[in-house]
Amino acid sequence: MGDLYRGIITKVVPYKENDAIVTLLVDNNSFVSFKARGVFKINSKNASSLQLYTIGEYTLESKTDYSNKTLSSASKIYFPLCIYDDLKYSIFLNFIVEIVNILKDENDDIYLLLEYAIRNIEELDINTYILMCFKYILKNNGVLFEVDECVSCGRKSIEVFNYNTGGFLCKKCMSTSKSNIDNLLYLKSIRIIMKSSLDKISLFKIDYAISYKIIIDLFKYIENNLGIFIKSKEMLLLSIHNTDSRLTR
Repeated sequence: MGDLYRGIITKVVPYKENDAIVTLLVDNNSFVSFKARGVFKINSKNASSLQLYTIGEYTLESKTDYSNKTLSSASKIYFPLCIYDDLKYSIFLNFIVEIVNILKDENDDIYLLLEYAIRNIEELDINTYILMCFKYILKNNGVLFEVDECVSCGRKSIEVFNYNTGGFLCKKCMSTSKSNIDNLLYLKSIRIIMKSSLDKISLFKIDYAISYKIIIDLFKYIENNLGIFIKSKEMLLLSIHNTDSRLTR
């Protein structure tokens, strides 16, 4: 008897002729890697359960607590078939997996972040969910934007948003800052993302043009201020550019 893990397949690397090294994001927010023998054989009974983004249960065996794990059995719970219909779905989930790997040492919600995206991908407002991922990055780095009052003086009457100061600014304080953003819809959208939780995100659909602009700005912010560079950035931006953020079916 081995140990049973419930999780999501996040990486599959071919090994030798028919084997693979598989990475599983477990539902306790940890990662485990294991060897899957014969998974690329035509008659493999586990192949369908080891596809990227599959949610399943996996029994793993090892000779000792410190030796490499090997797959004993696998059972698929859910797989997003829609990724075969449109490349945009795969690009989006690839982005989420990259974010999960960035957050893995500091966040207790990474499993839910990926699982929710997989199970609801056809109903999600994709741009809004991307913005929620940015919120996770900001939170983990201790730089969530101030969206309840002026970040400089605490006044409640705000006029603009400023990335350099880290939040909303009132009329008095905005005069001393550069690169102010005064678009009211932009300000409202930033506040929605900063105040929302994962279980409430489905209630919101941010205007596409505004959400796309915020995504561009946040990529610049995390690169310039946090030194975080997302490898899937260009593909992601290309996939959502000039399209509705609810992916076409």
